Amino acid sequence: MMACEQANLDLVKYLIIHGANINEKMKNENETALSLTYQKIEEELVNYFFNLKRWTIISHRYGTSALMYACKRENMNMVQYLIEKCKVKLNLQDQYGKNEIMIACQKGNLPIVKYLIDHGGNLWMKDKNGVNSLMYACKSGSLPLIHYLVMEKGSPINEKNYQKESSLEFACSYGKNRIVEYLIEKGANLNNINKQGCTPLMKACYSLRNRPMDWNERDGVLSSIKYLINLGARIDIEDKNHMTALLYFYRSRIYYNDTLLMRKYLKLTVKKLAILQNSINY
Repeated sequence: MMACEQANLDLVKYLIIHGANINEKMKNENETALSLTYQKIEEELVNYFFNLKRWTIISHRYGTSALMYACKRENMNMVQYLIEKCKVKLNLQDQYGKNEIMIACQKGNLPIVKYLIDHGGNLWMKDKNGVNSLMYACKSGSLPLIHYLVMEKGSPINEKNYQKESSLEFACSYGKNRIVEYLIEKGANLNNINKQGCTPLMKACYSLRNRPMDWNERDGVLSSIKYLINLGARIDIEDKNHMTALLYFYRSRIYYNDTLLMRKYLKLTVKKLAILQNSINY
């Protein structure tokens, strides 16, 4: 297993010739020599196991196949090799329900996504949370990929996952302001409300505190917030926790020079301003 992990082909050959069991699992793990080989995605190793006719174990402990690893590493040559020569199966799902196309979409790799679809990849599958390929693509920020999925493949913009969230919420949460603008131009629902009562604007404000992000991503989220407000996104909606977009914004501890969000909020009722004051005191 260590030989596979180090991609040492000569040592792997020596061990197998002398009776090493490639299907033996590591203690307290579900890793085998083959699954470790998948993670390395070294062409010589892959080819060696393929020629041994032992390309049968598909996944390691997370249900991730060799093809999934190739997509994750954006290795187009290996993707082509696995599909065309090794004849591996497409449309497998890992333990989270993600298939190969979802992984490639999350990476924002348009050529691999196109190749997978052209060779039988299922664009319409969803993971265990009801998240589709377009939603994963929104995390990547790749506008050409989003355009391809929406305009050429007909991916529905307002389709929702099991939390009643659409692709717009994913783009807002990950600071992909160009994607936010594109989706709204194509008809995304500006005031969609998810199971928790949150709108895309609230998700953007909430993400500032909820998830670690670099400066570029943070600036993208802030740009999306401004853009949504300028388009008329409702700022008076309360979720099931009686929180609004501004309350989430304040709790993020982000102090932004542009106080557009604060000025808009001052037009609300005295009751909502009281809720705001209680939140700040808390």
